[in-house]
Amino acid sequence: MKRKTIRGWAAVLACSMLLSGCSYLSLAGEPDKKEADFKPPISSTDAKLIVRDHGQGLYASKRYNVQKLRAALQTFPKNLKAEEIYGRLLALLGENYAEYEEQFTKLENPQYKATLLRLKSEAEPTALKDATKPKMKENVVILLDASGMMAGMMNGESKMALARQAIKQFAAKLPKETKVALLLYGQTGSEQTKNQAPSCGNVETAYQLSAYDANRFDQALNGAQPAGGIPLALAIKQTARAFSEKPGATGKNRIYIVSGGSDTCGGNPVAEVKQLHKFNPQTIVNIIGLSLDEKSRQTLDSAAIAGGGTFVPVMDEQGLKEAFSRFAGELDAENENWYTKTLQAINQQYTSDNQKLDETYQSMDARVTLEDRHLNEALDDLYRMKKIDLNHWRDTGDLLDERWYNLRTYAKQRYSDVGGKLDQEWVAQNDEVNRLWVENGGEIAELKRISHMTVSLPNPKLNLRYGTPIIARMPRVIRSPE
Repeated sequence: MKRKTIRGWAAVLACSMLLSGCSYLSLAGEPDKKEADFKPPISSTDAKLIVRDHGQGLYASKRYNVQKLRAALQTFPKNLKAEEIYGRLLALLGENYAEYEEQFTKLENPQYKATLLRLKSEAEPTALKDATKPKMKENVVILLDASGMMAGMMNGESKMALARQAIKQFAAKLPKETKVALLLYGQTGSEQTKNQAPSCGNVETAYQLSAYDANRFDQALNGAQPAGGIPLALAIKQTARAFSEKPGATGKNRIYIVSGGSDTCGGNPVAEVKQLHKFNPQTIVNIIGLSLDEKSRQTLDSAAIAGGGTFVPVMDEQGLKEAFSRFAGELDAENENWYTKTLQAINQQYTSDNQKLDETYQSMDARVTLEDRHLNEALDDLYRMKKIDLNHWRDTGDLLDERWYNLRTYAKQRYSDVGGKLDQEWVAQNDEVNRLWVENGGEIAELKRISHMTVSLPNPKLNLRYGTPIIARMPRVIRSPE
């Protein structure tokens, strides 16, 4: 397609005023007092000039008005040249693309290195050197209610079945340094008051405090079957024994209680939590309550507060998943080091920049398409009004087509170029984080716990060191304007 450079708006405006005796604004029916504030778009098909211009047509975008537009078209004099028709149509309908160029320019200078340097500066001289520093041991004890209350239904399944599933997923995501234990309470007798005696003294250690082993843990968890009353206070009391009797069980302790109700055996869960917290101030008690009555809610909420933790009441499967997801996130944050924190920060910034880039391209492309439709409809109206002949309709249409093609091609190229810079800078700074971590004695295997995100970069030959995670997004291949 041959590119044409159209004369500037000032020349077109001067010519038109000689022919018509009035400006485009007054032709369009706008009050004269607004003419001083009106800046029409540059009359050009050169995309690089168009995107740097802040002019906008009188009826562009949200100001589009068919009746007023056609009234303005009726005032067009006959015998205008194609360039003059093109300039007049832009004065009415031309869009402003400067904001997109400004956003592209802003995005092509990513600040990932600045993020790395900032976090590195904050970490030195201690946190950056924690690559070989032993982490504080963390112990997790899960108390699961195995009383008859857990036979109740939620979302078409028993509370016990849903709890087992959620606990399995939670335990599988625990940091590798964490030791875990599983205690079941109330798994004998009956929930009937007269038959609760056996269950009120029943607290079983189904999984001893130790490193997580998926097969053994799942087997222990699957053995939980709802039966008797709820000896919650006793279970909390015996949890202290799980910590104290295990050699090396020192450090921060976290207790996660999943219960279908409060204690039904005459115990005081709040008092036992206070005693446990006094025994080890680093013990945190979190409680998830399944479909509880108001009294049980109040009791378990007080117990969680006494244990420095959180009480989460849930009424369905989704709520249960969200509760464990929240607790897992807290554990991840607790175990986060400089390495993971920096990579996460850079990844989040990279993801945000890519989202903004996608939105910028898509929005500009949509605006180009809208402008083209409005301009061509107006050109057709001029032909039907017999303001222009077929030759002028065709010649002006060629200018509109060239504008549309050049703007879409420009947007596509900017999208590709800026995206490539984001990718290159992202990879470079991830490599720098890896280098610093290894330099200080860290292991790159740690990276596997940080992110599960994957993507294919534009260059298929680019091999990322250390299996660096990449953010998924659509390929930068955009259909050429037709």
